[in-house]
Amino acid sequence: MMAAQIRLNKLSAVIAQCWASAEEEARAAIREKYWRPTEEQITFLFSGALRGAVESASRARKFEVAFIADLVTSCPYLRSEIKNVAAGLMGSVNFHNRYHEGKRSGADIELLVTQPWAERSGWPEEVHLKTQYARALLTQAKLGRLKTMQRNSADKISWRGLTASQKRLIPQHARYYSLLLYRLTDAESRVLGAFRWQLCNDSSVSDIQKWLRRGAFPAERDSVDVIGALATGTVGTDDQQVCSVIADPRRSPAQYIEIRVAWPDGRRPPDGLALRRRVAAHQQHVLQR
Repeated sequence: MMAAQIRLNKLSAVIAQCWASAEEEARAAIREKYWRPTEEQITFLFSGALRGAVESASRARKFEVAFIADLVTSCPYLRSEIKNVAAGLMGSVNFHNRYHEGKRSGADIELLVTQPWAERSGWPEEVHLKTQYARALLTQAKLGRLKTMQRNSADKISWRGLTASQKRLIPQHARYYSLLLYRLTDAESRVLGAFRWQLCNDSSVSDIQKWLRRGAFPAERDSVDVIGALATGTVGTDDQQVCSVIADPRRSPAQYIEIRVAWPDGRRPPDGLALRRRVAAHQQHVLQR
């Protein structure tokens, strides 16, 4: 039986829900007391809320429970082995500053999700674990403010264009590059809309400039969709040069948000661990059903 990736859909959903909860908390804070925020202030408020949401989910053991459920769904005969190895799995959030924005990536937020990776193979069932699998999405946050037009013309959201360094560097990373759209939708800049995403998907710089100039984006997606897709591996990149050089705190001091799902010190299983049961035990279980 060839190895097949086990999709960690429930674990990804927990990560995405933490993001959604933090987003709502940041929007509420702006509405209630942080009026007329800058782009950087929105990101700062959101980042703190994200750390709180992930810590709360860890205390409730949501990461551990979701990871177990994903593995057991794929390999039900390994339930006890899976529960033993998954015990203690928890989430955390790491932040770093924005020193090198424009120098290497053209992004002002480099988003990284690090979590376990699992494959199913063999007969009887086997699960092979990789304890740290990283996936990155380079992101340019853009703040749109309501602009009141002249009489008899509609109000519209206006956006800043790209900087010279962004124009130069985006083509190198467009496949795993996105715009994160912050919209302030009222005249007092107190109402921040839900975050929206536009994946660039190899779009040209001229395309992106056109979107910003017109205030129209061809395929906006919400945060639960995009963060879930990043965690399950359908957006972003797992290219190690991107993940370890551009978005690694040991090598890069860029503004960086890492959502890490891992075991605490001393409880991390060995990388490449194989979970398996003896054929006889498997056959006995089948005969008893």
